[in-house]
Amino acid sequence: MKSQANPLVAVVLSTGMLWPLTQAAVTPYSGSEANTAFLFHLDDTSGSVAANSASGAAASKLQALTVDGNPLSGTGAATNVTTLWGGVAFPGFGTAANLSGADDLGLPIDVTGPSAVPDGTFVASGGTNADTISLSSIMGTDSAFTIEALVNIPNLTTASRSIAQTDSSNGNDTRGFQFRISNGNVELNSIGLFSNNGTGATTFAIPTTGANAFVANEWFHIALVYTNASGAESSTIYWTRVNAATEQASVLGTTGNEGVDPAWVSPLVIGNEGRNTGSGVNMWEGLRGLIDEVRISKVARTPTQFIFTPNGDTDGDELLDSWELIHFRENESETVVQVLAKQGKTGNPDGDSADNFTEQNAGSDPNNAQSIPGDIDGDGLGDPWEITHFGVITAQDGNGDPDNDYAYNEDEETAGTDPSGTDGSTSFPDSEPDGLSDGWELFRFDDLDEIANGDPDHDLYTNAEEYTAGTDPTQQLSALDSDTDGLNDGWEALYFHLTGESRATTLAKQTGTGDPDGDHYSNEEEEAASTNPTTAQKPSDTDADGLLDSWEQFHFTNLDETGTGNTDGDSANHSAEQAAGSNPTLASSTPADIDGDGTLDTEEAFHPYTADSNTLHLWHLDEVDQAAADAGSGALSMAALNANGRLWAPSLAGFATGLDPSPGRGTLTGGALAAKPLVNGTSDNATLTYAGVDGAFTFEAIVRIDFDPAVAPATVNPMQILTGEADEAASRVWQFRLVPVGGAGNTAGTAPLLEFINLHAETAIQSLSVALPISSDPDAIAQGGWYHVAVAYNGTEATADNFKFYWTLLDSTRTQANEVFSGQMTSDLITATPDFTIGNEGRDFGSGVGSTDSFLGVVDEVRISDIARTPAQFLFAGGDDDSDNDDLPDSWETTYFDGLAEIATGDFEHDGTDNLTEYRLGLIPNGGSSRFAATRTSGGAIQWPSVTGVTFKIERSINLSGWSTLEAAFAGTAGTASYTDPEPPAGKAFYKITLNP
Repeated sequence: MKSQANPLVAVVLSTGMLWPLTQAAVTPYSGSEANTAFLFHLDDTSGSVAANSASGAAASKLQALTVDGNPLSGTGAATNVTTLWGGVAFPGFGTAANLSGADDLGLPIDVTGPSAVPDGTFVASGGTNADTISLSSIMGTDSAFTIEALVNIPNLTTASRSIAQTDSSNGNDTRGFQFRISNGNVELNSIGLFSNNGTGATTFAIPTTGANAFVANEWFHIALVYTNASGAESSTIYWTRVNAATEQASVLGTTGNEGVDPAWVSPLVIGNEGRNTGSGVNMWEGLRGLIDEVRISKVARTPTQFIFTPNGDTDGDELLDSWELIHFRENESETVVQVLAKQGKTGNPDGDSADNFTEQNAGSDPNNAQSIPGDIDGDGLGDPWEITHFGVITAQDGNGDPDNDYAYNEDEETAGTDPSGTDGSTSFPDSEPDGLSDGWELFRFDDLDEIANGDPDHDLYTNAEEYTAGTDPTQQLSALDSDTDGLNDGWEALYFHLTGESRATTLAKQTGTGDPDGDHYSNEEEEAASTNPTTAQKPSDTDADGLLDSWEQFHFTNLDETGTGNTDGDSANHSAEQAAGSNPTLASSTPADIDGDGTLDTEEAFHPYTADSNTLHLWHLDEVDQAAADAGSGALSMAALNANGRLWAPSLAGFATGLDPSPGRGTLTGGALAAKPLVNGTSDNATLTYAGVDGAFTFEAIVRIDFDPAVAPATVNPMQILTGEADEAASRVWQFRLVPVGGAGNTAGTAPLLEFINLHAETAIQSLSVALPISSDPDAIAQGGWYHVAVAYNGTEATADNFKFYWTLLDSTRTQANEVFSGQMTSDLITATPDFTIGNEGRDFGSGVGSTDSFLGVVDEVRISDIARTPAQFLFAGGDDDSDNDDLPDSWETTYFDGLAEIATGDFEHDGTDNLTEYRLGLIPNGGSSRFAATRTSGGAIQWPSVTGVTFKIERSINLSGWSTLEAAFAGTAGTASYTDPEPPAGKAFYKITLNP
C-alpha cells in the first residue's frame, strides 16, 4: 500500500460517506428474563429432548422433543430422534436443530407426565396426560405474547414451512393459530377463529431486496408479537437478517385481522404443525431447514428487545461493549465482564499503528495488523481509492486485476491509472511507453524489451493484437480463429504460411475439412492430434513410420518399431503383417496364414464375398486405417474411424483384418466406424441406399465374440453391429445389435438377444428379438467363436414370416445359414439420411468420440443387399463347396436350380449367357432378363454388368473381320462397368467385351 491517511476518529471517504463509528452484536438470550416462558438454545448434543432454559416456574415442567413423524400421530406417542442436533448455527450460538432432512420433523412441547413433570413422551390427547397447553399460559398483561426464532432455509418456493403452530385435529374451533413461511411470505393464520367464516390468512412478503432481502442458507430472525390492549387486537411480524451491524429487528407488517383466543387448548409445536393430516409429505408442514434460539415470551417485545444487542459502554473505557465482545470474546464460556476486562482504550493487541479506540472508530480490526484506519480490510489498498474505483472496499485486494491488463491494483494505485476497466482498459502502467502494459510484458516476456508491432511467436498477430485478444504472444498456437474455419490461426501459420504473405492470404488456403496430405484425416483432426497436415504423419501414426500407433502399442507396448522390422523373423516385415492382420510377434502367423494353423488362408473353408448384382454395399474392412472402401454398387466409403476403434484387428483366417470397436466400451470413447466424422447434428448424415425398391433388404456380417455370453459384462449396454441412427428423429432408421445378459429387455435372460429395431423416425417403433442358441446347440454362442449373423426382410409389409434372423457358427461343415427366428415386421424401413456406423451407434455425441454401445469383439465382411437372401445365399463359397467339380459352387447351384444338375457351360434360361459367367458376374441364372450384354449410352459410353475382382478384354472393329485390342485387362467395377473410346474412328465401329478367365 502507498501513502495513506490515518485519522483518529473517523474516515471521511472521497465519496462523501462517513464510515460507521459503531457496530452492534448478536448474542444468545439469557434465560433469567422474567417474561420468558420458553427458551430453547438447541445446543443439545446428546439425549433426545431440547432443554428449556427459561428460569420461571414453568421451566421445570416444559421441554421440547424431536420427533420423526407427524408431531400429532393419532393418540400414540411420537418417536424420539437423537440425530437432529449439531446443526451449524450462527457464529456465537453454539449449535442448531437440523429439521431439513424430511418434511415431517418438529419440536412438540412436552408438558405433562407423572407428577406433572415432562416424561420425554409426546401424547396427543388423553386427559391430564395430554401434551397440550392453554394459550393463556403463555400470555401476559393485555394477553400479550411473543414467539421468535432464528431460521436458515434453502429457498422460499416450498408451500409451507412452519415456525410455530397451536393446531390440532379436534375441530376448527380448537385449531388455534399457524405462524409459518408460505410461498415467499410470512403468514399468520388464526384458523381457529376464521376457518369457517371465510376470513383468510394475513401474509407479508419476505423482501428480495435491501438489507433484509432473503438469501438462501443464511440466518434470519423471525418473530410474531401479539397484544390486545383495551380490546384492540394487533399482531406484528418481524423479519431481520442476522448480522453484527443490526441493532434492532425490522417490522415486516402489522395486522388487526388475525385474533387469538386465550382459551384455546392444543399442542404447541415448533418447526411443524400439530395435527394428523394424513399421509404423504405434502400434507405436512415441516420447516425443512435449520432452527435456533427459539423464545416464547409473555410480553409484546419491541424491536430493540430481540436478539440484537444495542451499543453500550458499561465499563466506561470508551470502547463499546458490543465491539469488545465481537473482537475479544474467545469462547462461549467467557462472561461479558471477563471479556470487557481484557482491553482498554489505548490497548493495541495487533501491534499496528492504531490503538483500540482508533480502530473502533475507523472500523478496522484490532486483531489484524494489516487492518488499519484508511485500509480497514487490510488488502494493501487505500480505502478512499477503492471506494472511488470499486464503490466498496471489499470487492478487490492489492493483487487483484479486474481489468485484466496484468497490472495489479497496487501497481495501478501507485501509477494513478484506472484499475476498474471503466475507461475501456486502456489505462495501465506503461513506463517506456510502448503501448503495452508493463505488467503484461513482464508476465509474458520477463522484461520490457518488446514493442507493440512485434510478433515473436510468428502467429501473424502483433503483440498489441495479442494483448487485446488475451492470447499468449510467446506461443504460436495461442491465437484466434478469425476466419471461423475450425483452425487456430497460429496453427495455419505454422504449416501454410509463406514469407511475405499477408495473414488473410495464409488463412484462405485451408479449411478445417481440408486434407492437404491426402491421409484421410482432416486439418481439424490433425490439429487436435498435433500432427503435421502436410506429411505422412497423421493422428493414427504420429511417428510417421507406416505403423499405426495403436497397432505398435498393442503388439510391442511402444512406438519404437519400424515398418521394415521383423520381430518374429518370419517371411514378412512389420508393414506386411499389419496389412494382412497377422501377428508380428509370432513366427507361425504370416500374411498367408494369419491364424498360424498351417493352412493357407486361400485354402480355408470360407472366403470373402464377391459383390453380385444384389449387393448394395460390401465392406471387407481390410484397410487397417480409414477410409474403408465399399465394394458394392453403392460405393459408400466409411471415412471416419472414431477413438479406440481398430481396423487392424485380425479377422477369421482368409478375411485379413476387421474392425474391433470394443476398447473404451461403455464410455463415450467406444470405437465406431462411420461414413462421416460423427457430430451431434446433421453434418454427419450419410446418403446411402439400404433396401431394394420394394423395401427388401439383408444386413449381414461375421463377428467374433470377445465376452462370456452367459454372464453380464462390465457394461450391459447394447452391442451395435450395424446402425442407421441419427441425432434428429426424422433420420432414425434402424439398429441391428446384440443385447447382453443383464441389458435392457434382457435382465432375466440367460443368453444374449439378437435384436433389430425398426426406429421408423420414432413413430410406431418396432423391436424384434430372439435369444441366441446356447449349451449343446451346434450354433451355440461362445466366447472366442466366429459367427455369421444376418437379418433379412422380404419387403412385403405386415405379412407373416416376412422377417428372419440368421445366426451360424463358422466351421467347415456348414454350407448354409442357420435361421433362428421368423416373424412379422409391420413397416418398411423409412428412406432417410442417417448417421451410418459399423460397430457402434452414431448419435448423441460430439465429433471424434465414440458412443457407449460399441460391439465387444470383432466385426468384419459387412454386406447390405437389396433382397431378402435365402440360407443358401450366405456364407462363403470355397473349400469343398463344389462337390461335382463343375466350377459352380454347390450352394449357388442349389439356390438357383434346386440341385447340382447344371454345368458351367449350360444356359438354363437360354439368354445367351452361360452359367459360369452368370455366377462370376453375380447375375441371376434362372431369369432371362439378367444376362451379360453391353449397351451404348447417348453419350457414347459402353456399359455392361460387372463386379469387382474380375477383368474384361475390350476390342474394336470397323468391319467385323479384324479386331484390335483397346484394353486387355479392364478392371471390373461394382454393379456396372463403363468404357468410352478415347479415339473413336470416323464412321461406324463395333465393340466386343469379353470376360477374362
